[in-house]
Amino acid sequence: MSDPDPRDLLAQPVRVLQIIVAAVLFGVIALLAVILSEGLAGMSAEDPKGTGSLITYLALGYSAAAVVVCLVLPGIIVRAGRRKMLREPAARPAYAEDENTMPHPHQKTDDEVFGKLLRLFHVKTIISAAILEGMALFLLVAYMIEGKPTALAAAIVLTVGIALQFPTCSRAADWIDAQRRRLHAERTAGG
Repeated sequence: MSDPDPRDLLAQPVRVLQIIVAAVLFGVIALLAVILSEGLAGMSAEDPKGTGSLITYLALGYSAAAVVVCLVLPGIIVRAGRRKMLREPAARPAYAEDENTMPHPHQKTDDEVFGKLLRLFHVKTIISAAILEGMALFLLVAYMIEGKPTALAAAIVLTVGIALQFPTCSRAADWIDAQRRRLHAERTAGG
């Protein structure tokens, strides 16, 4: 019996993830379109409270911090997931060559490792897209209130960052293969 192609196994889960990332992306794009089409920039141009560009500066500062978190946090989560997998017994082939061989009941199959890595791919992708979405929305609100072009430009950059999170089957398969290799190397080095 031949092993199924990983890309075939990924089609449906990646489609779900594509829908999630697309929804996040289109939410930001929709607000951007409304702001630009309705001329909502700088709604409080009078600045009665004397805040100047305070909201824009806050949004830019939080966005810079969020980009750092977006670059670091998914890696931390993935490493923690791999460490958890390392504490489990090593994976055995999903399809035993000898039908009479009974695997240890706590030993994970390749399919189970694949499933766990696929879930980690989902989590890291959703977290990255959500962090960028929150800051892009904050920047767009700052642009609506203060009308500063830097807030608009930063929001567009973060929107592109969300678009770059868009998953494909080949991207997911390559990421899972790389994580399997890392998991194997970590297991070999540790044992």
